[in-house]
Amino acid sequence: MADNRSADGRHDDALSRRIARLEGQVSHLRQQALQLQFVLLTASAVLALFGIAVGLFLPFVRSVGGADGDSITLLPAIFALADAGGGPFETQAIIVAVLVGILALAALLTAVAIACLAEHPTVGRIKFASISGGILILGCAGAWLLVAVLAGRSDDLSAFSPATLSITIGAALTLVCVHLARTYHDEKHAA
Repeated sequence: MADNRSADGRHDDALSRRIARLEGQVSHLRQQALQLQFVLLTASAVLALFGIAVGLFLPFVRSVGGADGDSITLLPAIFALADAGGGPFETQAIIVAVLVGILALAALLTAVAIACLAEHPTVGRIKFASISGGILILGCAGAWLLVAVLAGRSDDLSAFSPATLSITIGAALTLVCVHLARTYHDEKHAA
């Protein structure tokens, strides 16, 4: 009987060592998964920032011919559209300029939110990026509508806006960043 107790004791010790080793491996895998999530968060944040930043300098409105001199980028469009309405469309031109300015402001605000989120994802930063990214998505929908309306009023303007496409991609990636940041934050604090 003493032999059975010592054999059971050795078996329990071996089993305890195996369990401890497996727990250590699980903990290591969890840390690696967190690192991978952070890398994915950072990569998507960089791509979102790139999309938004490039979108501010790509043509917002361009002519159908697509010559270099026949386009206007987003930031100068704010001022050019306000000056373009001399006559019966002056009020509409000012409204369009204000809307384009709001889109540019939302893009800059979202870029700040992404940069803060990628640095250190906290609940507040996740909410800030989520709200600003959602507002930017709505602004992009309005920008696509605006480009379509402007193209419909003039045979010379294209209905395709590289700036709006780039910013839309950046806004969508912002929402991907928000999801990744939530997952990363929850996993990090669950451990």
